Amino acid sequence: MAVNNDSALRLISLRRDDEAKWYVASLSNNFTGKYPFIWLRDNCQCSECYNKECLQRETFTTDMDPDVLPAAQAVTNQGAVLEVVWPDQHRSRYLAEWLDKQRFSESEIDPVSFPDYQVWGAEMSGKIPAFDYASILSTDQVLYEWLRTIQTTGLALVRGAPQRQGVVRELAERVAFFRRTIYGEEWQVESKPNVSSLGYTSKFLVLHTDLPYYVSPPEVQLLHCIEQAKGKGGENQFVDGWNIVRQLKAEHPEAYKVLSTVPVDYKNAATDQYPFHMKLSRPIIDFDLRGELCMRYNDPIRAPYMLMPVEKVTDMYKAIKLFNHVIYLPQNVVHYRMTEGEIITFNNRRLLHGRSSFEVQTGNSRLLEGGYIDWDEVRSRMRVLREKLFGIERL
Repeated sequence: MAVNNDSALRLISLRRDDEAKWYVASLSNNFTGKYPFIWLRDNCQCSECYNKECLQRETFTTDMDPDVLPAAQAVTNQGAVLEVVWPDQHRSRYLAEWLDKQRFSESEIDPVSFPDYQVWGAEMSGKIPAFDYASILSTDQVLYEWLRTIQTTGLALVRGAPQRQGVVRELAERVAFFRRTIYGEEWQVESKPNVSSLGYTSKFLVLHTDLPYYVSPPEVQLLHCIEQAKGKGGENQFVDGWNIVRQLKAEHPEAYKVLSTVPVDYKNAATDQYPFHMKLSRPIIDFDLRGELCMRYNDPIRAPYMLMPVEKVTDMYKAIKLFNHVIYLPQNVVHYRMTEGEIITFNNRRLLHGRSSFEVQTGNSRLLEGGYIDWDEVRSRMRVLREKLFGIERL
């Protein structure tokens, strides 16, 4: 294990605690950390235990003793390496720089997994962050900034896209790939007969999130304006779910409790790419185990049945009515009428979006094409870009 002794971080002291079954290591950057013996054995970095090409361990937890005690240890390479000898005489070496990054609950938070959110209201109107389509396709830095904006702000415009179908797929594949749903991988939003969704009409669409009846609803939505209605209408509206959560918590705590704890039933049964019959019960304001917000609200597809005690039905309607009042407050809504060649990109789990009705004139239609990408793929792409652009080490 070659180490540059002039610049490497060093261990300046090492104390072994067999009762606690860990080492206490102090580093030259003034950090002191505790490193359990079993954890060190599990994370041996040698080629026999760890494949550095795919970053995967080749050992098995079932073969390990959680109470293992090292046979010996030494600090080598002028403090840059901790060397441990285990009872079976296997030798493990750990760089002080690597140990410094393993701080358990005190570890540096991954900004890709836990971004700082920018919460907004109507003041975002006219100020939606915008990016150039060709630059996203050609420049990794712009691609990263666009994805980062969707993470932190939840909403971003892409301008200068060609006015043809298939463009939104090209943008998605710059990131990873489309997620397939009951509507296919990409879908066209236009007024047409025999629809499987009210989105395929020219009617007003209430503020909503897409596909709330999925256990894991679509996450990043891309919507490309290929042709805009020449008549009146067709304006999009966007509302930041985090902003709504804050307001409800502060001003309507009882309604917030209902909306965030009592499941609402959603049902959608029709035929699109194939016949489907979707059902799910979850609260309108939903959170995953990480505390990530997942708004689930789509009034047209609330089920006629309500799987709750009948005594709670009136309270639920009152809470939903109040929710609608708050999301439509003028200070909460961003209005934007897309122009041809623009792609609106947003977090479908965080934002509510809607659309005004529009007029379809002879010889003119309104055609948008959309699709979804999962956050897992977006975050993966962002981490790869961080490694490439900023030299962030893969751990």
